[in-house]
Amino acid sequence: MFWSKYSSIEEIRDNLYCLISLSHDSNIYIVRGVDELMIIDTGLGMSIDHILREMNKVGLNPRDIRYIVNTHCHIDHVGGDLAFKQYSPDAKILVHDADAKFLIKGDPYVIEPTGVFGYEYVKPIKVDVRLKDGDKLRIGDYIFRVIHTPGHTIGSICLYDEEYKILISGDTVFLEGVGRWDLPTSNYNKLVQSIEKLTKLDIEFLLPGHGPYTKEKGLEFIKENLRWLIE
Repeated sequence: MFWSKYSSIEEIRDNLYCLISLSHDSNIYIVRGVDELMIIDTGLGMSIDHILREMNKVGLNPRDIRYIVNTHCHIDHVGGDLAFKQYSPDAKILVHDADAKFLIKGDPYVIEPTGVFGYEYVKPIKVDVRLKDGDKLRIGDYIFRVIHTPGHTIGSICLYDEEYKILISGDTVFLEGVGRWDLPTSNYNKLVQSIEKLTKLDIEFLLPGHGPYTKEKGLEFIKENLRWLIE
């Protein structure tokens, strides 16, 4: 499909990988532990063959996936959940509690709010873990703290590793811009408050849900986007 295309896999730092979306999918981040993988967002699920080939290039076995974390419930971030589950049926799907009900129900108007991809792509998804603000996800050398950042959706989250100064920001904030606030469950004021909260963190790596990432000065991008948002 013309709206699904990915880059080659890139290693951002030790055992942290990224496939950048070149179309309408979300970026996909993969963290490798000792004998397990965690995937953060899964795209639309239409480029799974390419993704698996890229994973194989760097020795990432899809059967080692233990955790599939969705930063929020939109189709371009969760559409590949069930595709990955085919290779690792015991993998657990994690999403914030406030967005979980939409995935479980398969709510087309919240999951696919633009209607661009078609409601037929929306399938109910079993949620294994309902995340809350402050939860910690440990894999390998990484400890990611869940930060609830409502605004783009009511249950949007970011993942923050304090030691390595990494923020996986979903659609809350990008290098250039912020997530939309005109969709079901979106809220401008909550988005502003969420990004203000992120400016209090020590961030070098900013790894957003769309577009390029940066390995340095991530906090400066966030502060600049906040200034733009509230002007």
